[in-house]
Amino acid sequence: MNEIVLNVNDLGVRFAGHAGQQVHAVDGLSFALARGRSLGIVGESGSGKSQSVLAMMRLLAPGGQASGTVMFGRTNLLTLPERRLNQLRGNRIAMIFQDPMTALNPYLRVSRQMTEVLVRHLGLTARQARTRAIAALEAVRISDAARRIDMYPHEFSGGMRQRVMIAMALLCEPDVLIADEPTTALDVTVQADILALLRERQQTCGTSIIFITHDLGVVAELCDEVVVMYGGRMMEHAPVHRLFATPEHPYTARLLASVPRMDQRAARLFSIPGQPPDITARQHGCPFVARCSHAKTLCQVQPPPYVTHASGGLACHFPQARSTLEFTGT
Repeated sequence: MNEIVLNVNDLGVRFAGHAGQQVHAVDGLSFALARGRSLGIVGESGSGKSQSVLAMMRLLAPGGQASGTVMFGRTNLLTLPERRLNQLRGNRIAMIFQDPMTALNPYLRVSRQMTEVLVRHLGLTARQARTRAIAALEAVRISDAARRIDMYPHEFSGGMRQRVMIAMALLCEPDVLIADEPTTALDVTVQADILALLRERQQTCGTSIIFITHDLGVVAELCDEVVVMYGGRMMEHAPVHRLFATPEHPYTARLLASVPRMDQRAARLFSIPGQPPDITARQHGCPFVARCSHAKTLCQVQPPPYVTHASGGLACHFPQARSTLEFTGT
């Protein structure tokens, strides 16, 4: 059995709302990530994907509170003293942020931001760090890296800033890499190169990856397992091939059916009717009940428990494995 490097159990994220109201952004997220494996977290905007990983890294916005446990080996990241946490972040656990312009310091040259990581965590000299940083930029296809490394973030295009963030995250060869929409701003050819680079790091360094994305094609190509979130909760967790072939949760099936297919160009595009739930309102039943054509009275009054099984888990009162094909164009 592969070594478990990150074990998340019952992770919750809450924010203080108006008049003391608690807003539940994430509720009950649990998974185990093995060394060298990739986990995709998918779902619509507002489903809790980004807040989950920000909580794991202790980077929630002011007013946010995380509960549960996030075990990195034998260390609970949620209770670790700040000094020890800073020794792990950027070194053994790294993150590629969704918005590189806000993640990169606009007042510092890229060279300073990249070499500082290597000097601080690996003890390299300034010259050694610069050489390694240039090689990292070249690996993510930034041409003329030896010159561009001394530029400021605003002098790069959006796609190039994203590649700088990816290079920075990979500098210390982390045990766990958290990637929040890392290829969104990249064209198709560069995206393919980045995914190949991530797979190479998995094979050579045993890096484990948490991949947050709306691109289900990327999930199918890179990930070993998938967690589907909706309304801040886990709907389904399964090996990637099983989930794409026979999703059990109605939301998973409809999410997959919404992806355009090259072999069905004549069929009209499928969309999920309705809107995601308001997480500021108290939910009494299944968060997907208002948009689910299979919902019954029980779904309206009682949240489905998350039940684990041999290949993952599911939160649905009436699960049924079904092909996504029956939903396409209907």
